[in-house]
Amino acid sequence: MLFGVGALIVLEVCAQLLLPYDRAVPLARVGTVRAGLSSRSDLARIFQEQFQSSKVEITSGDRAMTSELAKLGASINNDQMAARLSDYPLWQRLIPFSVLAKQPHLKSLSVGFTGTQLAQQAESIARQLSYQPADASLSLKDGALVVGVAKQGHTVTAGDVKSALLVASYRAGTTKVQIQGKTMAP
Repeated sequence: MLFGVGALIVLEVCAQLLLPYDRAVPLARVGTVRAGLSSRSDLARIFQEQFQSSKVEITSGDRAMTSELAKLGASINNDQMAARLSDYPLWQRLIPFSVLAKQPHLKSLSVGFTGTQLAQQAESIARQLSYQPADASLSLKDGALVVGVAKQGHTVTAGDVKSALLVASYRAGTTKVQIQGKTMAP
């Protein structure tokens, strides 16, 4: 019985050693997609599909806007994400049943931004999220005095937008980014 267990362990370690180094480990996942034993090109396709479906909901004050991640100047880093899913060094392969413990799960996308497109989009977003304060007002309506309520204004700078977008962790689907702005009194 001891020889049988020993043979089983040796066979399992041999199977782990025979796993391809250029493919994702068997229990790898990207978001909700199982990517076990996927090649680099298959992983790149999965990453690209999730990147194309990614949107960013940017809010500041009481205004919000939604944009596609690609339109903000983002680009996906396929190599870095694929390396995280296929990282299974030799010393770990020599440990019996370590493949069961190796379950990488990418919950966020690794993206980088191009400076010029991000700067242009940050300016546009800052203009859309900013608004002027409204003073209180008095008016007559049907012979009655109506008081208009004062509303605070909100200012968002392009730098605020840019820094919030650079530090956010993006996922497939919609990622919410909150931007702190400055409140202006009426």
